[in-house]
Amino acid sequence: IYRPKSLVKEDAEHYAESLKFSISGNKLVATNNSNYVMNIGEIKINNKNLEDAIYVLPGKTKALPLSNPITSGIVKYKLINDSGALGKEHVSKI
Repeated sequence: IYRPKSLVKEDAEHYAESLKFSISGNKLVATNNSNYVMNIGEIKINNKNLEDAIYVLPGKTKALPLSNPITSGIVKYKLINDSGALGKEHVSKI
């Protein structure tokens, strides 16, 4: 993925908290409020693994289907860094 020159060469990990999660129907919705592409290498909701790897473009959302309807929970996710490795685990309550 290309990083525009106008963006400081920082790891998206610094902006991981800009990724917000919500529930819409039977989907987990990830909203990226940063200027960086968020590559999610691992994502779980209530300790259940979801898709292996997804990305969310800056200012966009991505909906992930849930196998069971839920109204709240804990999302745990790890971003893929510029070297292709998984970063630290982040936690978001929904």
